[in-house]
Amino acid sequence: MTDIFRENKAAAGFYKSQCDPAEEIVLEPAFHWANSDESVGFSKAVVCSNCDHLKFYLREDSDANKPWDLIFELDPDRTEFEHLTYPPFILDRSKIDRKNRHEWGDLKIEGYIKGKLLITKTLSGAGVDQKFALLPDDTRWWAMVRIRRALCCGDGRVRGDAGLCERPYLVQTRGPATLIGTIHLR
Repeated sequence: MTDIFRENKAAAGFYKSQCDPAEEIVLEPAFHWANSDESVGFSKAVVCSNCDHLKFYLREDSDANKPWDLIFELDPDRTEFEHLTYPPFILDRSKIDRKNRHEWGDLKIEGYIKGKLLITKTLSGAGVDQKFALLPDDTRWWAMVRIRRALCCGDGRVRGDAGLCERPYLVQTRGPATLIGTIHLR
């Protein structure tokens, strides 16, 4: 599922997670972890996956020298989503034991099937404005290409273009280039 600009909608990870694990192992967090470096108003985290068990780890202060701390283990929510072959995982952050645990940092999610670790995703807790990127649809550069702008989290995941419309940007090219059409601001 994509929007008019061919960007994945929030539901894309959900639909992707409904494929058979023999085809592809899917682990798609449906949230942005490094949302302004704080957890305010963020009580439930939805993860779309075709795994049968997830483990969540936190690394204090996004410091690579600190160890990962297992904070939660979770099975798919088969109660609320009994009709789905691969229901999403719902992590209720209020149920995490905060005793002797830190509040924020990097998040690692491990996906298991029948007890075997098959996929891992790491989300940076360092902040959203780590890197500005111009992302071409085609890297061969031989014809016409659409270029979109995006903010990337500290882990390199594209966060979108939230807040980019308010900022002016100058784009320079090496060699000839022609702007065709208009610039779309969302």
